[in-house]
Formats: sequence, C-alpha cells, structure tokens
Amino acid sequence: MTLSPSSSSTTTSLTSSNASRHIQLITQTEEFNSAILTQYLMPHLMQSKEDGSITTTTPNSPGGTPKPRPPLNRINSKRDTLSYHTISIFGPQSSGKSTLLNRLFATRFDEMNSEQYSQCTLGIFLAITDVYTTNQPNTPEKIFVLDVEGTDSPERQRHGDEGQSFEKRVSLFALAVSEVLLVNVWAKDINRYQASNYSLLKTVFEMNLQLFYQETNQSKTMLLFVLRDYDGSIGKDKMHEQVQKHVQLIWEGCSKPKGKEKVQVLDLFDVKIEFLPHKVFQPEKFETSVEDMRGRLFDKKSDEFIFKSLYHKKVPMAGFEVYTRNIWKQILENRDLNIPAQKEILARFRCNEISDEIMTEFEAKLKQWHNKSSNENQIIPEFGNESKTFVDGLISLFEDQAALYVPQVVEESANQLREKMKKDLYTIFLSQMTIVRRNFENQFRTKVQSTIDQKSDKLLGDFSGTLSTLNRETTSEFKKEAAKFSFPDSNWDMEAILRDLSSSIQQMTLEFREKQLEAQLHKQRHQLATKVDQYLQANRKQGLLYNPKDTFWMELRNHLDEIVHETQDEIDSVLDTYDCTDDEKEEFLQQIKSHTIQHARKVVSDYAKFIPSHMMKVFESQFPPTNLANSTEKLLMEHFNMARDESLQLLDIFFKFRHNDEDVVVSIDFPPYEEGKRTAIQYPEDLAEDDLLISEDDAKNIFVDFSHEIQLKLVHAKHERERQRSSMTSVPWWIYVALLVLGWNELMYVIRSPWILLLLLVGGVFFGWAKIKTTVEDYMVNGSNPSIRFALTMVCENLPPGWIQMPGKPATPSAEKLKPE
Repeated sequence: MTLSPSSSSTTTSLTSSNASRHIQLITQTEEFNSAILTQYLMPHLMQSKEDGSITTTTPNSPGGTPKPRPPLNRINSKRDTLSYHTISIFGPQSSGKSTLLNRLFATRFDEMNSEQYSQCTLGIFLAITDVYTTNQPNTPEKIFVLDVEGTDSPERQRHGDEGQSFEKRVSLFALAVSEVLLVNVWAKDINRYQASNYSLLKTVFEMNLQLFYQETNQSKTMLLFVLRDYDGSIGKDKMHEQVQKHVQLIWEGCSKPKGKEKVQVLDLFDVKIEFLPHKVFQPEKFETSVEDMRGRLFDKKSDEFIFKSLYHKKVPMAGFEVYTRNIWKQILENRDLNIPAQKEILARFRCNEISDEIMTEFEAKLKQWHNKSSNENQIIPEFGNESKTFVDGLISLFEDQAALYVPQVVEESANQLREKMKKDLYTIFLSQMTIVRRNFENQFRTKVQSTIDQKSDKLLGDFSGTLSTLNRETTSEFKKEAAKFSFPDSNWDMEAILRDLSSSIQQMTLEFREKQLEAQLHKQRHQLATKVDQYLQANRKQGLLYNPKDTFWMELRNHLDEIVHETQDEIDSVLDTYDCTDDEKEEFLQQIKSHTIQHARKVVSDYAKFIPSHMMKVFESQFPPTNLANSTEKLLMEHFNMARDESLQLLDIFFKFRHNDEDVVVSIDFPPYEEGKRTAIQYPEDLAEDDLLISEDDAKNIFVDFSHEIQLKLVHAKHERERQRSSMTSVPWWIYVALLVLGWNELMYVIRSPWILLLLLVGGVFFGWAKIKTTVEDYMVNGSNPSIRFALTMVCENLPPGWIQMPGKPATPSAEKLKPE
C-alpha cells in the first residue's frame, strides 16, 4: 500500500514488510513469542556480499577512509543498525487504535467492524513498515509498530485485579520499548479521569520516572495524544491547554522516588496533540487528516518530526528480540525494571554472540598456525606483526558490529576478546620460540665449534672470554628475533624463554669446557710423556735407562717432580681461562702427575721385559774373554765376579717400581758365585704385586739362566786362556821352510811311497778335525751371530756323542764334579 499526503512538502511512501501478516508478540496469556519474533526479524537483519568480506569505515580512519578487514567467510554479517524506530499505541478498547495504525503505517492489523463489536487485539501485535522519503529514496527506515490491547475492556474487567495488572504490564512494556507512545482518546473524554486513561497514564509516568530518568544523557519519550472525533466545538488551543494541564496535574500527583522530587514532566516527555475528525460521519476529511498527519510526522525537515534521535532507545535491531524478551520477563516476575541494566545485558549478550562468531574465524587461523608450528616445525615469519594485524582486524570488525550497543560494554568485551585471542596466540608463540631457541642453540654450538676448528691444536686460548662473547651475541640476536614473534604491547613472559636459552647455552658451555679441559689434559700429558721418554731413552745411549745406577729411582723421582713443577705455572695460567676453581686445578695437576708417573712406569716396564738381554750385554762388556786370555786365574775371577755383580744389579734395580720408596731400600739377596754350584736368590718378603715389574718366579728363572750363561763364558775364557798359552810354544815358520829345503829328497820318497802317503793323509785328517772341532765349540759359546750359533747347535746335536762338546755339557768325565750339590 502506498499513500501520498495531499498537504506535505515531502512525499512519503510506506510499504508494509510482509504486509500480508503481522505477528503476535505477546499473547493474551502473557507468553512472549521469542521464536516467532526471531524468524520475523531475520529478513530485516541479514545482508550479504558476494565475497563474504566486510569493508567498513571507522571513526579512527583519517578522512573516513575505509579500512579493509580480513575476509570472514564464516561470519554472517547482520544488519546491526539503529536505523529503525518503534511506536506503540494504547487507549480504550474499541477506540479505533488498529484502524489508526493501519492508516498511518500501511499495516494490516485486525480492525473492528459493524458485525463485531468486541476485542480485536489480544496482547500485543507487531508489524514492520519500510518508510521511503524523497530525502532517502533508496534507503528506507524501518518502523516497528506495536498494536497494544485496549484498556478498560469487559473481558479484562471480569478478571478483576489480574486483568488490570495485564493492562499495566502491556502498557509498561510499550513504554519501555517505544520512542513514541500514541495515546488514543476520544475528544469528548479529555476531561474524564478514567475514560481518558489518566490513571493508567499516571502509572506510566511513575514507572518512567523510576526506570528511565538519568541526570545525564537522558532520553525522552514522545507522548502523542490523538484526539478522536474532534468536532471543533472547543478550540484546538483550548484543547491543547487542557491536555497540558492534565498532564501536569497527573505528574504532580505521581509518587516520586527519593532524589528525583525536582524532576519535571518535560524532562522525560514531550507532549504533542493531533486532532482527527469522525471517521464515520466525516470519512473523507478523516482520511485527509491522517495523510496530512503522516506527512508531517515523517518529514525529517519538519519541526513536527516525531522520530527524533533523543527519543531513540539505542537498542540495535539485532538485539531487539533479546531486549524485549528480557523486559517482558522482568515485568512478569514483578521485579523493578532497570532499563540501563537491561541495555547492558543486551549488549553483553550481543557482544558474546559476535565474539563467538569472531572466535570461529580466529580458531581456524589459529589451527593453521598450530599445524605449521607444532606439527611441521616451521617458522612463521613476522608472527608477532602478522598475528597483531589479524587480531586488530577482528577487533575492528567486532567493534563495527557491536558499535550500537553500550560503549562501556563493547569496550570491555573487545578487551576481553583481544586478551582471549592473545592467550591462545601465546601457545603458538611458545611453540615458535621453542623452534627459534633450538635454532639459536644450534647456531651457538656451530659458532663455538667453528672457532675451535680454526685453532691448529683445537684449543681456545681464552675459553671463558670467547664463549662469553658468543653467548652475549647469541642472546642479543635471539632477543631481536624473538621480538618479531611477540605480540606487540603484550606482557608475554620473555624472561622464562631467555632463561631456557641461557640454561641450554650454559649446558653446552659446560660440555665444551669439559672437552677442552680433556684436550688440555691430553696435551699436557703428551708434553710430559715426551720429556719422560727423552730423559729415560735419549737416543738409546744417553738416557737414564741405558746408564742405570743404584741411584736410578731417586734420579727418576726427582726428574718427574721437577718437570711437573715446571709445568704447574703454565697449567694454572691455562686453567684460569676456564674459570677453574682451586680444587679443579689441584685435581687437574694430580691427574697430570699420576699420568706422568704411570707413563714412566710403562717405559721402565717395557725395558724390564728385556732385562736378561741387558744383563748379558753388561756382563759381556765387563768380561771380554779375548782380553783376559793373558791374565792370571785370580785376575780372571775378579773380572768375572765384578761383571756378574754389575749385571745382577740391573735385576735388583728393575724388579720393582720404586717411585714412592724414599726411605726404605728393598733389594734382592743374590748369593756369591761358587764354581760348580747352582744357588737360588732370596726375594724380599711382603711385596705388593702391583709394584713388581718382574715377578719372583721370573726373577729366579732369569737368575738361573744368567748364571748358567756366564758359567759357560767363564769356561770359554779359561779355554781361551789355555789356547793362548799353547800358541806361544809353537814351531816358527822358517823351520818349515828349512825342513822343506833340506828334506826335499825325503819328501819325494814319501810321496812316491803309497803307504807312507796314506799314513800322512790320515794324520792330516785327524789334526784338521781337531782344529775344526775347537773352532766350532768356541763359536757356539762366543760367536757374535746368534743365527749361526743356533744353526751349528742344531747340526752338532745330531752328531754322534763325543764328536763335539755342546755348551752346558761336561767335556770329560771329570766334569761330574760340577753338578750342584
């Protein structure tokens, strides 16, 4: 239905949305149709864009420049707007209230007809009308029209007080939700208290004063009195004066709460009066008046425009259902209505709804970040700024959609939403920091190892200083990198993360320190071991091992203490770079000293393994048989005993490791040599096995074998002495020449005589064998080549007994006396 006023400068078009129907908001049994209202409002709330994204203009953007928001495909954008108005009507039953609303707003409420003279409206009905004006031809404003059940009806009067309570409840509800309240009364009843609903109006005034009045930001309500069937018998000015007077009297008779005694009626209400002629007797004039009234009321340029901003309840359209439902619930429960509190409740409800929708989109993005961070161990570059941009976009969208609600509640909810998202982001931040921390730990390890590898000896000259520098560099770089992942202006705990990094670096530092100290220990051990080797085995000629004396152990002990002491200052200087304590230095020095002693023991032990050979060399150097051939028997034995004692001294020196024996000298008791007897040594008692370089059994065997060898050499020396003596009495060579010259004829005779020649050949063989036998026996005892001696021994053992005298066997039966007793 489109109605054009005949006397209005502004053309107004009214189109009833879903005009074929309206809804019953509150039933006659006091039930609130919440589901029906929600469904009825939905077409007016929903708006969409093809891409699902939302672009809004915020007050914070310079010049109103639109700020793009992140695409929120899963968020339904509701037309949450204040671009609607609410008007309601109350008055006596059958006073034409529904008819007036239908004419003014193109609604289709049920009207009374000539065949039905009873209640048409039960409870409260709602219809929504779109208003188009020439000022806004493409942007309609919606008007929520509430048709309230009439008062003073016989049906309600039959229920007594309960019926009157229902009338007060619906009237109070209409007042709470409406910007304009149409008071529909007969012009002739304007001076009647009950007929004009003044008693009900008084209740409305009292409740309005209690519920709505605020000292600041006070909203007002338009009381539009529509005087029906006005016949002009009383002037309009007089009627207007009467209405104003009655309103003031009613206000003065109201009970005012404490602290609000001085509040005036005009602080809460604006009063306006419209006159309408009789609909039945003056139908054309009635319609014209209604059209004229509609044109003036909806013209924003007109002073008579009724939907002014100061009347708006500031309840967004999306919250209309929640707001009205809660208002009616509290009215039914007979609780004092606190309209500002109801607005806060509505604001919180809507903010929670919007927050849930925002969080759905946020959690989808959060899941993507979580998968990258936790499942794939990926770094999210610039996570802090990226997350802040995303959160800021969501908060801006939240504020845009909740902008029409109580600002304090919106701000509080926005802060709570931001903190909630920041709390969820903190888990991603911690996961990212774990990855970043591990990367920097690996970088620190790599830098330290690279610095070590650049050194030729793989040792850092200033360990503590170098690692402290690398630690500071790594920590500083980590802080800069971590700032890229932290949500700006957040109070996220970075100290705990830095402590974790510091703890890891400290642990790695201890590991490197341990390895470096081990390498330093190895280096010092090697240096001291080299000095020990040089001292004991210098070119195998000048070393202490190859010139042993009875002071061997004292000299070795003093040398070891000396080289360790010389190294101590160097060790202390090196250990200072590792921040070692005095106890650590002492332990380090003891390890070096212990290793040096053990290395010296190993060298001496290796030498002791060949002690029989060393003893024989000493004996042969002191008792050369060829040099003693011309000596006397006494002198020969003196040299023999001297060489024997010096050789046995080696066994006495090296049978036990005596580095710690400073006061007690432990020696082997060697018996003196007695020709023809085999004697045994006396080993010291109560010796620790760990200190022995040569066991007791090995020492006894070495002594027995050595005694046997030197006994043979003594026999050989005596034979050599006898041979030298016999060679001194042999025939000179010139005698053989003289015999040859003088006995030539005799020689020719012998050669020509076979028997004589045979006899000479046999004699030559006998004397030749004797010479060969003596030479072989002598070489098997004193020969310089062990291989030849061994080969001759093997051959001679296979000869018949008696042909060759073997070493260690008696030459004649008289040798039996050499057997041990």
